Amino acid sequence: MSRPAWIGLFITMSGLVLGGLWWLSTDSNASYPRTESIAGLSDSTTIRWSDEGLAQIESRDSTDFFVALGYVHGTNRAWTLTLWRQTARGHLSQWFGPGVVSLDMHARRLGLARHARRSYDRLPPAARHRLQAYARGINAALESSSVRQNAPFVLLDITPSSWAPWHALLIERLMAWLSTRPLTPPEVAPSSVTAFVEADRQFRRWLHVHGQERSVAWAVQSPDAPPLLFQRHVLGATAMPVVQEVSWAHPADTLTGASLPGVPLLPTGRIGERAWASLLQSSASLRPTTLDSSALRVWHERIEPVGGDEQLVHVRRHNDALLLSSVPDASPAPRPRSADSSQTTVWTVQWPGLTPGSDLPAWMHRAGLLGTSPDSMRFELFSGDGLRISASGTWTVLGTPPVVVRDSLKKTILIGGSPWARQQARGLHALTHSTDTVAVSDWSGRDSSAWAADLLSHLQPALRPDTQATERRQNAKTYLRNWDHSYTPTSIGATLFDQWMRAYRADLGHVPTLADTATYFGAYRQHRALERALDTLTAHLGPDVRRWRWERAVTDRRYFPVWSADSLVNANLESMATTRYAPLTRTEQGHPSAPAGGPSLVDPPAVAPSPATWEGWTRPNGDFIVRRHHYDPSIVFARSRMRTERPLPIRLNRSTTPYTTMLIPAK
Repeated sequence: MSRPAWIGLFITMSGLVLGGLWWLSTDSNASYPRTESIAGLSDSTTIRWSDEGLAQIESRDSTDFFVALGYVHGTNRAWTLTLWRQTARGHLSQWFGPGVVSLDMHARRLGLARHARRSYDRLPPAARHRLQAYARGINAALESSSVRQNAPFVLLDITPSSWAPWHALLIERLMAWLSTRPLTPPEVAPSSVTAFVEADRQFRRWLHVHGQERSVAWAVQSPDAPPLLFQRHVLGATAMPVVQEVSWAHPADTLTGASLPGVPLLPTGRIGERAWASLLQSSASLRPTTLDSSALRVWHERIEPVGGDEQLVHVRRHNDALLLSSVPDASPAPRPRSADSSQTTVWTVQWPGLTPGSDLPAWMHRAGLLGTSPDSMRFELFSGDGLRISASGTWTVLGTPPVVVRDSLKKTILIGGSPWARQQARGLHALTHSTDTVAVSDWSGRDSSAWAADLLSHLQPALRPDTQATERRQNAKTYLRNWDHSYTPTSIGATLFDQWMRAYRADLGHVPTLADTATYFGAYRQHRALERALDTLTAHLGPDVRRWRWERAVTDRRYFPVWSADSLVNANLESMATTRYAPLTRTEQGHPSAPAGGPSLVDPPAVAPSPATWEGWTRPNGDFIVRRHHYDPSIVFARSRMRTERPLPIRLNRSTTPYTTMLIPAK
């Protein structure tokens, strides 16, 4: 063969190889069907899809919108909503065997499915009608071959079952429980209470959804534009996408927001001249109470694990509370006693979700999807705390958020559920007072901590040079004296300061404050805490202080449910658990005291680090911009293309939509 022929063959083969690689690496969303026939539609409805998984819905009828929303969730979040449903129903062991029976028992004791069924029957007819439409959309997606061929279903040999309208209330109740602060048993609690708390933490770690108490929302006035609303949802350590961004264009207006898969709930959104942001938080508590035998209710539920023996769950209720213990108890720990020694004291869990009820009408009303009187739209499962703004420049605090901070000039307001929110508000106020230009993308990513700046300025006496100090101690003090209070990935001062404050907290019993720096023996405690911090960092990161970077001290590690707990599953997931569904490691930065939020050594979240977040901001009548992690393990070379730094903002209203699906009424 001649040389030109060899060159031509080489070019042709190279083109085929490159073309094949390009085809393999393209987004799997190209498989969106062009048409889908669904019963109950009043008219044709269009869904436009972007490469980032955003969905734009066009319909004239509100019921058709709920059908389309269900179809979007069932197409883009099929595995997420199916796994959540199986978890909430307490049926995981039917998929994965005896290893997950404890998770099923926990879901059954909480009564998630039991009360979701009853709640559906109590909904207003209009709300039930919308849930029925939503279920038709999900089922149309779950019955399609493209969804059933999704990698998780194929690898685990699972066929998704039909979606019933009440399943949306099941997901709502699951998310409400996951939005409670993890319970902490007191020292006097018996072993049955500590066992429940540990089972609950395992339950949260199974789905890797936790840490919502550190979510925040804030609004800022702009001198030459309508006010702007920002929301950050903290979502735990899940590598699966949780939030689904959608927009609905209808004749009267356009609704844009963030929805939760499995339930037509939009905690963040904008429609017309108003925008809202909601904190996904609920309230639960552990309480001792006097036993009233007439208030006892007991029922039994059966668990039938595949490959294992049938088990019976005993659920005990005391009035509307979950009964955890009764006397006698095997624990040697002391138990609280009532004034009357003849009475028995028991421990209970108090939570609104232990009785029938749903917040769905309230959520729909907040998004303008259910035209009912606001007086009847009360939140029961969730707190309903949030923030709403209007185009006129006014803002309204919804509910009673634990933290509400307004600046003196009334230019900014911030709400949150964690004490750290006050420190974030200080950083935000400083930014707004330094300029008239609102730069949300920059402000929400600021890693500078006002809390650290204040404390460090009062701890300078402990950082004075000491000729008799070891080289390690001298180097550490130098880094701390020159630290700029920012928790950037490469910062060594950030690691030293946070570990120092962690050791200091162990002495104080609380996160250090300015008042602690002036107490008697304060200097002694500070020196001792610094030495302990240096010993800890040396043990974990090595003796070289130059390697004590913040990104090494705290890790942004995200997990895929099921594969991260493969030791509990009866299927062999080892190959995928170490390749496609191996944990994702990204560059960590930030701190809960900084506007950007982030990890912490001094005050880590109760269950586990929660690096997964969703951020979105908008103005009334303006664009809706989102910033969130987007990773699809079904895409070849997805890990090599994954961004390790902060995601780039995406304009939902202006996102390119190369794929279109037309939903048409079934004949």
